[in-house]
Amino acid sequence: MLTLCFVSINAQHKEKLDNMLGQLDSLGFKVRHKRSNNGRGYITESYNINKTFHESCIKDECPAGNIMSYPANIAKQVNDRQHYDSYVEIIRNTLEDLMPIAEESYHNESHDGGKDTISYSLCISSGDNTVKRDLGFHGSPQFFEAKESISFDVNRTPQPNCTTHHRAWSSFDYVRNEQLATQESVPFNWEEYHKSILPLLKQKGVKQRKFLWAQDNNPDYMKDRKLFDDYSSLMSVTTVEGKTTAGETTGIIYTIPCDKQDLAIALLEKLNSITEQYIEQHPEQTFAYEFDNKFNPCGKGFAEGYEASSQLLYAVPVNDYKECYRIRCAENAQGYHILVFKTKGVLWIPKEWSKLKSIVNGKKTYVK
Repeated sequence: MLTLCFVSINAQHKEKLDNMLGQLDSLGFKVRHKRSNNGRGYITESYNINKTFHESCIKDECPAGNIMSYPANIAKQVNDRQHYDSYVEIIRNTLEDLMPIAEESYHNESHDGGKDTISYSLCISSGDNTVKRDLGFHGSPQFFEAKESISFDVNRTPQPNCTTHHRAWSSFDYVRNEQLATQESVPFNWEEYHKSILPLLKQKGVKQRKFLWAQDNNPDYMKDRKLFDDYSSLMSVTTVEGKTTAGETTGIIYTIPCDKQDLAIALLEKLNSITEQYIEQHPEQTFAYEFDNKFNPCGKGFAEGYEASSQLLYAVPVNDYKECYRIRCAENAQGYHILVFKTKGVLWIPKEWSKLKSIVNGKKTYVK
């Protein structure tokens, strides 16, 4: 059961939110729970769900539609639609219950030409720092930096030339900001934290190797589609000097073979525990931590090239944000991996990261 951890939350709406998150968790919906200090003197706790839904057109039901090229699993498609509808309904019912007790709330809905848009925006508690913007994605005001707020957006449209099958996306966000006692943030102490996790990462059975990912400035990189053959993540940032894509990432990949699943699971659980303890003891430091990181079984069940990964920790050890540290966990056909790395400038993640010793401006050197 996923639970909200702020004991100061009003018991009435805490119970409603707990029940909602518990229902969604039991139905298999991934709820992303994150805690962060973004350098502005308060801790942000957030719960987020991003959900997409896609129905394929079927020849016998929509002959003019975008027909799928393989046999349809109609029963699964019906089940997926019901699953998605139940997710929307659970959140809607909870927000309808919360609106009367919110300081300010908005609900906009439109159903026109087969298109459905639903938007909720609730300010449960404004606090002292609320920035209210008049228009959200669907016309509802958004409450930025409020002490406690909720937003929920759904957009569902028919498939091209079809009135039967749909595609949809939705986003749910619950955010709570808690002012630090000092009202000030300080840089993350990477050396102290890193020292606490090194014995765990260097234990017997864990292989390690260094890596380098680097690229020069190329502001027009989006125009070069070939870059997407090599990278799964491409970014640019705007500085006082202008737009840039230059960056250098160095780090270590710690790998556990697929046949040592128990070791991998135990290591990640301990890494989560150490990290959670550290941010509890040092909430004033700048960080972003995502809870519930877990390893799934790897090896035979993974097709070559397939992987699952998530960011466990993002830490900023200096005030100017030009350098940052990250920890990512991932599993693929090669094993279970913990990536610990530092980025100066902009981070680009190569698709073949688990096989590469280095990639510099697209030139690859593979691990022997």
